[in-house]
Order: sequence, then C-alpha cells, then structure tokens
Amino acid sequence: MSKKVLRKLAYSLTLFIQIALAVSIFIIEYLTNKNAGIMQYVRYNKFIFEHGILNTNNLQVIKIISIILFIIFGTIFMHCIKNKKNTFIRYQITISMIMSIIVSMVISSNYFIGMLAYHYFIITFILVLLIQMLVVGITFYIDNKQKNRTL
Repeated sequence: MSKKVLRKLAYSLTLFIQIALAVSIFIIEYLTNKNAGIMQYVRYNKFIFEHGILNTNNLQVIKIISIILFIIFGTIFMHCIKNKKNTFIRYQITISMIMSIIVSMVISSNYFIGMLAYHYFIITFILVLLIQMLVVGITFYIDNKQKNRTL
C-alpha cells in the first residue's frame, strides 16, 4: 500500500471512530428510557462522575479550556489561510473548532444537562475533540515534512 492510501485509510478510521462514539452515546441515552437496568447503571455512574472528576468546578474548567481551544484553532485557521495551506488541513481545523464549541455547548446546555447520560456526553465529545486534535497535529506534521522534502 502506498503512503497516500494508508493515510486516507487512517483518516477514515478516525472519522469512523468519532462518529461511532457520538452515535453510541445517543443510543445509551435512548436505552436509558427503555431498559431499567441500563438506567440504574447510568444513574449510578452519573453519581460517581458528579462526585469525582466531572464535578461543577471541573466542568467550568473544561468549558474554559474548550473556548480557549476554539480561539487557538481560529488563529491557526487564519494562519493556514494566510500561508495557503491545503484544503484538507483547513477542513480538519474547522471541524476542531466546531467540536470545541460543541464541548462547551454540551456542558452548558439545558438539553444535555437534563439527560441521564449527561456525563457520558461530556466524556464522548471530549474524546472526539482529542481525536480531532490528534488528526490536526498529524496532518500538520505530515504537511511540514513534505514541504521540507521539496525545499
């Protein structure tokens, strides 16, 4: 396999993982309304998360970090437009900006707060954002590596 095909396969795999994570959490929320066992398990873990890592103070810190990431990705996006980077990098940065705003919205939206799987939504969207940040970093690394070869 060529490096280009391998790279496209890797990006497709990360996209599939991100979509699967997002869809699975909506399925868990749906099943909490249908199955009492899942509802008890999710309620118990919600209690654990609220008194552990995802308490109110940490949620505010995560929200601030996601807004800072949005600003950072915005400046990187402007830099990419100025330096005429390839379109794929711009799309990946745009997706990262959207995901950082979604993390902030999930934390503060009453729609998600009212759900039993609220903390799972937060964890899932943070994981999706981290995967997206990894994709952006790898894409920048590969792009700079290719640019250095041509010089």
